[in-house]
Amino acid sequence: MSTTDQTITPKFPEPVDAEVPAWATQADEWQWVTVDDVWQRTVSRPFRWAEGGGFDVASTQEASADGTVTTPPPEVMVDLEGDTIDNAADARQLGQWLIEAAEVMEAIEDGAR
Repeated sequence: MSTTDQTITPKFPEPVDAEVPAWATQADEWQWVTVDDVWQRTVSRPFRWAEGGGFDVASTQEASADGTVTTPPPEVMVDLEGDTIDNAADARQLGQWLIEAAEVMEAIEDGAR
């Protein structure tokens, strides 16, 4: 049997009612992770230029069989591939976004999840 013939069956239901942290403005769909037997999704707050590039403050939530949903401290994930900061306005915008990202992370570190 090839791997394309196999069906992956989660061991417990998807946590459809799990809250998105207040700092996050978007959440991906839950995905079943067979190696760890957990549901995972990325929650994030993007800082992006309209034409692409920028960064996200993001964390990967995990939901376990007992209903516990954990959200590790977020990280800044930079995506500047194919993007350049070639003028003062873009440099200022990136700097402002980094200040806002630091404020989000400080609030989380201070317990305002």
